[in-house]
Amino acid sequence: MKNIISKVILGSFVVGAVGMANAQKIDAKAKKILDDITANYNSKKNSYFKFSFGSGLNGQVNKTEPGIYYTAGDKYKLKIMDTEQIFDGNKIYNINADDMEVTIAKPNGNSAMFSPINYLTNYRNEYNVTYNGKKTVNGVNTDFIKLTPVKANGIQFVYLFVDSAKNKW
Repeated sequence: MKNIISKVILGSFVVGAVGMANAQKIDAKAKKILDDITANYNSKKNSYFKFSFGSGLNGQVNKTEPGIYYTAGDKYKLKIMDTEQIFDGNKIYNINADDMEVTIAKPNGNSAMFSPINYLTNYRNEYNVTYNGKKTVNGVNTDFIKLTPVKANGIQFVYLFVDSAKNKW
């Protein structure tokens, strides 16, 4: 009986150690910055921001696409890569001007919609977060935050450049 209890305790330590090794890591400074931006965003009835979406291989960004995001409550309009996505609170409209195509769908609770704002809500559970110092971007002094997925999700990492003086990115 004593041997069984010892094995259960040892097994618990091993499981706990493996869990700690895979645990999410969030840098305190980066968390404060992201929490401040989230609070600023949530305090407004509507807002918009411009962003760049970059892609590439082996840590090198070789293509960037400008985007703009407008929001009012749970409704939003996202423009990126020649596509406009509108969510009216009920349906998602994807408008592709190049193909002259419109698709309409109801959001599915199991699938995530691409939205830059998702990083403000999902970083707490889905990403390791590190503060990488100050960096000047287009003449603006920004805080550089790197998000790395805890589980493989097709994204290697996300760089956020935050204008902390204005609590926006």
